Order: sequence, then structure tokens, then C-alpha cells
Amino acid sequence: MDTHDPASMVFTVGGNVITGFMDGTYLTVERLEDTYTLHVGADGEVARVRNRNKSGSFTFTLQQTSTSNQILSALTTLDEQTGVPAGASYLRDLLGTTILGGDESYVLKLASSGFGKEMQGREWTVVVPRLDGVVGGSI
Repeated sequence: MDTHDPASMVFTVGGNVITGFMDGTYLTVERLEDTYTLHVGADGEVARVRNRNKSGSFTFTLQQTSTSNQILSALTTLDEQTGVPAGASYLRDLLGTTILGGDESYVLKLASSGFGKEMQGREWTVVVPRLDGVVGGSI
């Protein structure tokens, strides 16, 4: 039997382990564009065009109480003031074979902040100019 344990997913941004995720779908990783674009000519001849854009993003939601919000805020402010991006960002599944990320990344913007009677989430996006890796399964 295979097992997924959210605690076995290690997500780092600029060398900082990110913790305190909201429940539900707490992290999404995706390439920003398709690898190929289909082209069909007037006579029906089919070809594809290779897209060399390998950029991608991590989109994730943290609890408003997560200390990782402070880390991501600091990385965003540092980048805005100095032009120095966050550094490497990676997601590793310690119970499986998934590893996704890149050696360069930056926080897209400060998360929106709402406050209320219930726990509020802070949605962050980290952009990776060259997202590589393996979407694996359990081991």
C-alpha cells in the first residue's frame, strides 16, 4: 500500500524550509507554458513547434500564523531593494520520487492578507525560470 504524508513533502525557497500550510490543496507546481504547440497547415499537414520556455511556478497557501510568511516577506523585500532573488527552490517527496524545482527563483509578490474570525490563508507564488525535475510516485 502506498502512502502520502504531507509531512514528507519538503519545500525550500532560498534554503529556507517552508512550513505551516493550509489544509486542502496546499501546493501546486506547474510549468507556465506547454512544451509543444501543434500546427496544422491548410492542407492538413501536421507539425509541432518546440517551446524552449521551461519556466514554472510553485503556488501555495500558508496559514496566517506560519512563520514562513515572515521569511517569504523578507525575501521579497530583499529582492525589491537589491535585485537579489531568493535563490534555489525545490520540492522533494521523502516518501516518493518527486523532486521539482530550479537553482534560481523569486517570490512574485507579497501575499494578500485578510483577517477574520476564521483562520485566513496567505497565497504565495514563487517563479522558477527553469523548472525541471521528476513527477514521481511512491517508493
